[in-house]
Amino acid sequence: MATFTLTNSAGDIDSALQKVVSATTTPTDGSPLMVTSGGVKAYVDTQDAALETQILANTTAIASSGLKAATLSAASGYKYWYDTNLYIPFTEQNDPDNLISVTSGVITLQSAGTYLISIEGLLQESDGDPADYWNVQVKKGSSVQKNVKVDEGTIELSYVQVSFVANTTTTFSVTVFKNSDPGRLTYSGFKMSVVKLA
Repeated sequence: MATFTLTNSAGDIDSALQKVVSATTTPTDGSPLMVTSGGVKAYVDTQDAALETQILANTTAIASSGLKAATLSAASGYKYWYDTNLYIPFTEQNDPDNLISVTSGVITLQSAGTYLISIEGLLQESDGDPADYWNVQVKKGSSVQKNVKVDEGTIELSYVQVSFVANTTTTFSVTVFKNSDPGRLTYSGFKMSVVKLA
């Protein structure tokens, strides 16, 4: 059996042993005492139940708050270098509260407020020339909110943003711009949701 030299005093060892012998069953902030595994489990179970109760209450409050939402989609399609309409052609799917209007792929919000805008879709270009590509932009009015370069492969566009809208002329769109003479731009799976938060 190996021999070890202890660097702790008898008082240090006794203090450590007393913490084990005096282990508590309830975690206490700042306490130097150890907590039994049963005490830890009981505490975690209590906190977990409290969190589940709060999540349920929050979910119920959101559901009963009457948030207003609209959904849009765009059929899969193509854009070519010679196209003049350079918008992803969103159309309304569901808008029971008349939050938006849509004209040629441009979405106009119908009232001032705070909105959560979410847009997603797939884009592809593959002409074999990396010098030719498309830029696809999410725009709020004329301001670019997100830009993705689509060149030689598939790109997923994902945009989520909370926006304060002070007037009823604010628009959102997904526009495409060519660089040089790229191959056709394929778009698919495009969806947009507009949720009025306040």
